[in-house]
Amino acid sequence: MVASSGTLGHLSAPLERIRMLQRTLSRRRFLSKNWLKAKRRPAKQHEHVRDFRRDLFFKLGFLLAGEYDLLVL
Repeated sequence: MVASSGTLGHLSAPLERIRMLQRTLSRRRFLSKNWLKAKRRPAKQHEHVRDFRRDLFFKLGFLLAGEYDLLVL
C-alpha cells in the first residue's frame, strides 16, 4: 500500500510466509494429524495479516482525520 505522500506499507514478508505454509500443507497426507496441524498454521498467519491490515487502516484513518477537514473515499 502506498499513500499519495509516498509513504509505503509492507506486507510482503507475511504473505510470503503464507505461501510457504500453503506449500507445506499441500505436501501433507490429507486428514492426517500433521495435515490438521499444518492447516492451522496458514489460518493463523492469515488472521495475523487480517488484524494487521485492520489496525493499519484504523490508524491511517485516525491520522488522516486529524490532518484533514474532509475525507472522500
